[in-house]
Amino acid sequence: MAVEWHDPGVIVPAVMAWTGVLITALRWSLGRNLREVERSISEASAKAVNANKEAGLLKDEFSRALADFDKELQRRCAGHSGRLNETEVKVERIGSEVHSLPSYGAFMDISKRIEQLHGDVHEVAGRLDGIGRAVDLMNEFLINNGRGK
Repeated sequence: MAVEWHDPGVIVPAVMAWTGVLITALRWSLGRNLREVERSISEASAKAVNANKEAGLLKDEFSRALADFDKELQRRCAGHSGRLNETEVKVERIGSEVHSLPSYGAFMDISKRIEQLHGDVHEVAGRLDGIGRAVDLMNEFLINNGRGK
């Protein structure tokens, strides 16, 4: 008996594996984006502190530098915000896919049915072996005794 792509024993593990891959990729992407944001903020903060210490800027120059820093931070955060929104949509989609998966009880029912089918297939195979042996004996009899005698 051939296994078809739509058999529960094939599709359920494949869906579970794909869901695990998507969740892992999503976690990796979120972690990478978070590290980039933290690094960007750290770099920008270090630049602001160093500028204040080294240059001793006048109030107007410091205000201008702070405003530039704020603009850059907003620009970088806007890009991350877009990616974060996309990631949130993906997480919600994955969540709905996970919620639509069969429950543990359903998997157990499927497993029991597969075990029953396995036993039934073995029983049929045994009977077919017996029938095959009977056919072989009939053929042997016909060959040895001739046909129609």
